[in-house]
Amino acid sequence: MRRVVIALGVLAMAGTAWAYMLPAESLLRKVEGKREDQHVFSLVVQGSYTLTGPAAQSLAQKLGRFAEGGELNVGAVATYKMPGRCRIDLVLPNLAAGTQRPFAMDRNGVVSGTDEMKDAQTLLQLGCPLLSSRGSPEETHLLTEWLRNSGVDFQETSLARSNNAIAEVIGAGPHDKLKPQLWIDKDELVPLRVILKKGDTFYDLRFDPGVGILDSHPRTLELWQMGTGDGGEQLLARFSAEKIEPNAKVDDKLF
Repeated sequence: MRRVVIALGVLAMAGTAWAYMLPAESLLRKVEGKREDQHVFSLVVQGSYTLTGPAAQSLAQKLGRFAEGGELNVGAVATYKMPGRCRIDLVLPNLAAGTQRPFAMDRNGVVSGTDEMKDAQTLLQLGCPLLSSRGSPEETHLLTEWLRNSGVDFQETSLARSNNAIAEVIGAGPHDKLKPQLWIDKDELVPLRVILKKGDTFYDLRFDPGVGILDSHPRTLELWQMGTGDGGEQLLARFSAEKIEPNAKVDDKLF
């Protein structure tokens, strides 16, 4: 039996019109149907990438820069080839000759990249299946199976609030943080968060959908490491989109 939980605060705020929730599988079909309608087969997104912690300090030393507050912000390009291929490259004009440009890549669930981009690899592990789908029925099935295999319980759904949006949550109740789950904007049918466990750690990938030109790609992707017990969270990485080129020519050799 499917379990539907609605937080009283969310329901009171949203009104009774929000009470009806689609079954999880139906909701995903609608999300993927919207992607299919966009007819996007590749993306090149110009923007910036924020490193934190030791990775930021290490790269800052190589570049002769200072990681203020433990963070380093550099130019970056995210490249997507649908289905299933995602990559983030840092744009570093002062990189020494012969030094490999830092990158992270996910090709159908297999990640690779340079040492500075370990957090970016995790970001892509969580985000690539959602960002690089073509939206066909077959892709919907693959996405559903990936979420199930990642521990998301499709029999449990709830409503939650994410900034100014109402989210339908697949896999958890309103206050279940340390549980695999996917948040979908109830109106716009785009991902807002995906929380999954990798090893012994829960990660929270947050999507800021943005508006207008960035509709086919989130305005920002933020990867957070979730705490246990005290609820502490730590920002690990952020990709911010500035310019997007749908159906740009993408060299297969990148993947």
